[in-house]
Amino acid sequence: MGSKDAPPPDVDLSSVPANSITIELSDLPASAEDLRWEKIAESERIQALPGVRRAAEKWGATTLVITGLLATVTTVRGAADLGSLRDFWPGQILAGVFSALSLIAALASVTLAALAAQGTPIRMVASGPRLKEASLYEAGRASQRLRLSRRWALAILPLFMIGMGILAYSPKESAEPPAVQITDSNGIKRCGTQVKSSGSSFVLVNNDGASVEIPQSSVRDIAAVKTCKPSAPAAK
Repeated sequence: MGSKDAPPPDVDLSSVPANSITIELSDLPASAEDLRWEKIAESERIQALPGVRRAAEKWGATTLVITGLLATVTTVRGAADLGSLRDFWPGQILAGVFSALSLIAALASVTLAALAAQGTPIRMVASGPRLKEASLYEAGRASQRLRLSRRWALAILPLFMIGMGILAYSPKESAEPPAVQITDSNGIKRCGTQVKSSGSSFVLVNNDGASVEIPQSSVRDIAAVKTCKPSAPAAK
């Protein structure tokens, strides 16, 4: 004899017509453990909406702090670092795009968390079943928004770090000041970082402060250059 609590054997009903199958409810009562679990499940359903909104409120506060830090770093460092890049494309464009995308992802995450925490007020209903239905519906919407908020948050730091990496490793503009090259009537080129007019002469000044005076009448050409070439004679 098998045990009284053993599960019934599997029965293959694939060849039995559906209209000939009769299902009868068992008289076996629910156990005390089943009743306890049912009460717990009912309590969880009742507390579903407040629980999701509390979680969304805490999550939104955390995301808002991260967003504030990123916005501060972008505001303080972003413009100066972008301006220091040598190439508009791809350096400045890509760095700006990834930094902007990280802020958009942060804003989307904060907005969805706020919507999940606040939700839509449930209008006054006249019966318990309708209130239960409305509450479970709002709990589902809030839970979905909270999940979307967390997914958006996963993209914040990677996008921001890519933008910062482009700023850090892209070619920078030269830190040296622009130079001025003067060519005299004899074809001699002199280079310096500053040029001043003194009476009938130009005064060319180097980085080290040394200067040379060149008569204006002997100047054939003045041109701005990025840097003084080593082959050009220095001002003395």
